[in-house]
Amino acid sequence: IEESSKLAHRLQDSKQPMILSASCVSSEPSLVETK
Repeated sequence: IEESSKLAHRLQDSKQPMILSASCVSSEPSLVETK
């Protein structure tokens, strides 16, 4: 769960949700709902 949180922060910091989003979607669909 902690890793997902870090990924979410990286999404906004990296400004590349398209690439990370694909990875998160596979791991945690909850991040997609948040976006």
